[in-house]
Amino acid sequence: MSLAERLESETPKLQQSFSEWLISLEPKDRQALEEAAKNPAWSTAALVRVIVDEGGPNSKGLIGDWRRNVIG
Repeated sequence: MSLAERLESETPKLQQSFSEWLISLEPKDRQALEEAAKNPAWSTAALVRVIVDEGGPNSKGLIGDWRRNVIG
C-alpha cells in the first residue's frame, strides 16, 4: 500500500464538539443528562462512558468542566 493510499484509508473522522452534541440531543435526553450530572452518585467517568456510548465525544476533562458548570 502506498503512503497516499494509507493516508486516505486511515483519515481520522472529526468528532463533533461536545456543545454541538449536546444541542443535537432531544430535550428530554439533555435534561436527563443534566440531572445525572448533578447527581453525585454518577462519577464523571461513568458519565463519559454513557456519553461515548451515545455517540458523544470522549473527553473526560471537557465533560468534567461541563459538569462543574451544570452543578454551578
